[in-house]
Amino acid sequence: MTNEQILRKAGRILKDPKKRTRKAYARNKYRHSVLPTSPSACKFCLVGAIKHVDKDNVLPDGIFDILGERLKAALNQELYSGAVCTWDAATDKQQDIIANTLANYREQS
Repeated sequence: MTNEQILRKAGRILKDPKKRTRKAYARNKYRHSVLPTSPSACKFCLVGAIKHVDKDNVLPDGIFDILGERLKAALNQELYSGAVCTWDAATDKQQDIIANTLANYREQS
């Protein structure tokens, strides 16, 4: 999988509000916190969804810097902390924007 494919797939997961969570990378159907790579994981935060799709850890370390800049531009707000948008602080509407940004992610050449 390419970086673009990984991020787009994570975005498609997060487009469904029922598959989102806060304050944990991932949760199972009982709402218990689990690893994002766990087969029982069914709800994810931003980083958890990416790690769930990127099971082989092929994304480069700097991808969160690139992604963070895109999300900051898409949200046009100061929801940004370091390299990654603060998912837990985002409203549902802002999470929709984040999910759509990921789902439509394109590598810039």
